[in-house]
Amino acid sequence: RSPDTTYTRFLHERGLTLQQKNAIFQWISDGKLQGDTTLAPIAPEFHSSYQLAGKADLVIGTGPIVSNSNASMQNPYNCIVIPMGLTEDKWLRAVEIVPGNVKAVHHCVVTVDTTGTAVSDVSGGCNNQLGQFGIAGWSSGAAPVVYPNKPPLKAGQRIPAGSSLCLQIHFAPGSDEMIDSTKVRLYFYNKDSIAGMRSVHDEIALQYW
Repeated sequence: RSPDTTYTRFLHERGLTLQQKNAIFQWISDGKLQGDTTLAPIAPEFHSSYQLAGKADLVIGTGPIVSNSNASMQNPYNCIVIPMGLTEDKWLRAVEIVPGNVKAVHHCVVTVDTTGTAVSDVSGGCNNQLGQFGIAGWSSGAAPVVYPNKPPLKAGQRIPAGSSLCLQIHFAPGSDEMIDSTKVRLYFYNKDSIAGMRSVHDEIALQYW
């Protein structure tokens, strides 16, 4: 819905009436009293197991990292560059980012450096994503990346031999001294199944910080 409906309107708008808004404000003013608990939906159960089944072809982790969020730098961005150890090109079929401490990690962006020039920066000021293309991102509730892998559409990302993964991790405010150990689980296509592959490229966003 448009913030100013006198200026423009959208099709199939879904918004609150003034009466509904006032009811919410009144509920807040009354102390946000709990309603009928028998009508509440069943709370979701969260678990630490992976979302993608099966054994990953390659798992790359940061190892233990201490959050450097503090009073003077509440939103640190750290970049960790890890060689993938690939001796040949691989086609990425699926990827899952698994944060080691969801209380510490606000989000994580994973990119690929193919030039060997990217270096780790854990100063907290690594605001620009490294590498030449992205493969995945994580924030609370994010799903793994899974490409269509059956005809008529088979897609994936080619990762050249000698590449490194670049993890840009944003530690949340208040996570001071918390320890994280984020890892990335990668699934590749078999060599004999890459015929007819449609290449996907995820350009790193233009950044001016």
